[in-house]
Amino acid sequence: MLVLKNYLGRKTAQPPKWLGELLSATPVAGLKTGLPVILAMPSDILSMLTVGANLEHHKAGFGAALPFIFFVWARAMRLGAPMPHSRTQLWTWVSPRGTTRLRVA
Repeated sequence: MLVLKNYLGRKTAQPPKWLGELLSATPVAGLKTGLPVILAMPSDILSMLTVGANLEHHKAGFGAALPFIFFVWARAMRLGAPMPHSRTQLWTWVSPRGTTRLRVA
């Protein structure tokens, strides 16, 4: 039922209050919000630890990590155009009323 309500109201939808607070957040507030989000994604942490352990085990340097770094970068770019440079442009970048560049991969 909520899916139908959201679908029908998508043209007049406004960003939630908490998103507006995040868009105008200070760097410290952004870190306080972002760090728990990163820590809540164990698959990302597990991937980074696995790559790091593999590099350490094989006594590989930074150059050996470049394929992993490139893969992560390429995967992020697959979501669309480069990220906007300001937080005020971010809502327009992902807004259904603006020019949406975010694609489902």
